[in-house]
Amino acid sequence: MSFNATKWAIEQRGLKPGVKLLLWQLADRHNKDTRRCDPSQEGLAADCEISRATVNRYLDELERANLIRRVQRSDPKTKRQDRTFYLLAFDTDLEAFDADRAKSQNETRPVSQIETRAVSQKSPKPCLKNRQSRVSNCDTNPVREPRKEPSRAHAREAAIEAFGEGVVKTAEWWAPKVTGRGYVPSSAIAIDVADAMIAMKLVTCDQLRSISVTFTHPEKSAERHER
Repeated sequence: MSFNATKWAIEQRGLKPGVKLLLWQLADRHNKDTRRCDPSQEGLAADCEISRATVNRYLDELERANLIRRVQRSDPKTKRQDRTFYLLAFDTDLEAFDADRAKSQNETRPVSQIETRAVSQKSPKPCLKNRQSRVSNCDTNPVREPRKEPSRAHAREAAIEAFGEGVVKTAEWWAPKVTGRGYVPSSAIAIDVADAMIAMKLVTCDQLRSISVTFTHPEKSAERHER
């Protein structure tokens, strides 16, 4: 429980009574030391005396009011969705969170698309028609597009297949913070998210150890990634 967080929740204005009560319940479950806040929806519904559907509707309203953000997680063993981690505007810059998440999503997905179009638009026929011996065999052409980005795109696609798209997006959002650009509560990063970051080479094992984040052995993580 964080007294300052609950005080902050009470001071918010312009919310419906039920929405404000839900915000107070989230703040009451906020850990002032680790910033962990991941209550179950069943518990929130019971304490607020509302249905789970209403809980989700009120959470949507709190997000639109820029008071919270939800971070989806999944169990590393069963791949089933785990408890949602809640970020409160009380101690988190939600604008920076949104910017980082948007940036991490835009940095990867368009890259593979751009590279694919660039390669597919090239045709070997002009080389053969013009009888240019140095470039007639496109497979042996020494001029190549940089492989760095396609490799990254391939790693992301393989990670999505191994861990799921939701886990990969979460990993992409947390990775910049792990490398030193923001606060990272270790309890916020599930094992599969950490493994996905390692598989995509977004972070190193030492960086995860430095903030006490648990992950599987790198070799096992790599085998899981390849499968």
